[in-house]
Amino acid sequence: IADAGALMFSQGDGGLSISDTWGKNLSSSFWHDSLFTAAFQKTYTQGKPLTFPMGEHDELLNGSSVWHELDSCIIFPLKTFKRVLGALCLVRRKGHGTFSYLDIEMINVLASQSSISIENVRLYQNIRDNYLRTIKGFALAVEAKDPYTHGHSENVMKYAVVLAKRLGLRESEIDKVKYAGLLHDIGKIGVSEAILNKPGRLSPGEFDEIKKHPELGMRIVKDVPFLQSLSPYILHHHEFYNGQGYPDHLAGEGIPFGARILGVCDAYEAMTSDRPYRRAMSMDRATGILAENKGVQFDPDITEAFIGMLGSARNTSPEDTVTGIAL
Repeated sequence: IADAGALMFSQGDGGLSISDTWGKNLSSSFWHDSLFTAAFQKTYTQGKPLTFPMGEHDELLNGSSVWHELDSCIIFPLKTFKRVLGALCLVRRKGHGTFSYLDIEMINVLASQSSISIENVRLYQNIRDNYLRTIKGFALAVEAKDPYTHGHSENVMKYAVVLAKRLGLRESEIDKVKYAGLLHDIGKIGVSEAILNKPGRLSPGEFDEIKKHPELGMRIVKDVPFLQSLSPYILHHHEFYNGQGYPDHLAGEGIPFGARILGVCDAYEAMTSDRPYRRAMSMDRATGILAENKGVQFDPDITEAFIGMLGSARNTSPEDTVTGIAL
C-alpha cells in the first residue's frame, strides 16, 4: 500500500513524537518536516484523516522540504471511542501514484486495529504500575511494624532479581521472584510487634508465632488474582534443603525454585543487617555461613551462584551495582 510510514504521538508539551518508522533511506528529520508536523496536529486535534494532495489542505504543503519527493501522503488518527492516541502516517514516493479509495479503506481498518493494540498496551502498563505500587504498599506496611527490617524486603528483592538473571531464568519467572521477594514477609503483619522487636532470644512459643508468617503471607496473596502465582514462593521461602524447615518440611527439588532463591537471599540480607538481638555480620562471615549450610538449609547450586555473584561485585564500580551486587 505504501512505500514508507511512521507512528506518531503527541508529547506532553504539544510537540510531535515519532515512535516508529519504516521505509528505506528516510532519516528522522524527514518525518519532522513541516508537512507531517502540521498535518499531525490537525489530525490529532480534529480526529479526522488527511490526504495529500487534496486541495483544501494543500496550504500545509507550503514550506515543506520533502513534498517534492512524494506523490501522496495520508495521515490517519489512531483513536478509541474516548480519545485520539496518535496518528499513522503513510507516504508514496514520486512515480508511485496516489492512494486510492480502496487503499484508504484498507488503511482505515489497519489504523483501527493499531489503535486497539496501542490502547491495550497502555492499559497493561497501567495495570503493572498499579500492581507494583500495591506490592510496595504491602511491603511498607510490614516494615512499619519493625524498624529493624526497614528496607529488608526491597534488598531481598534486588538480590533475588540479580541472582535469578545469573541463573538464567525467563523474564516471567524473574518477575515472580522479584515481587515475591518484596512480599515474602507480608505475613508478619499478623505477628505481634513485641515479638518482632524483642531484643533477646525468642522463646519456643514466640518462635512458633514467627513461623506462622509464611502461611499467613500465602493466605493474604492467594486470593488476589495478580498475586496468586507468588504464593508458593512466599509459603516456602523458609523450607530447608534437607527437609528440616517450615511450614511443610519440603526438601530438595520439592521446594519451588523461586522459594529456594528467596531462602538464600533472605538469609544473607538478614545476616548482614542489624537486628534487635545482634549487630550485622560481615560479608565474609555471612557467605561463610551460607557455604557451611549448602545442602543443609540452602540449595547448593543456588548458594554457589549467589556467593559467586557477591564475589564478582568486589570488582564492580558502585554505579554498576544494586545493593553492592553486580548487575
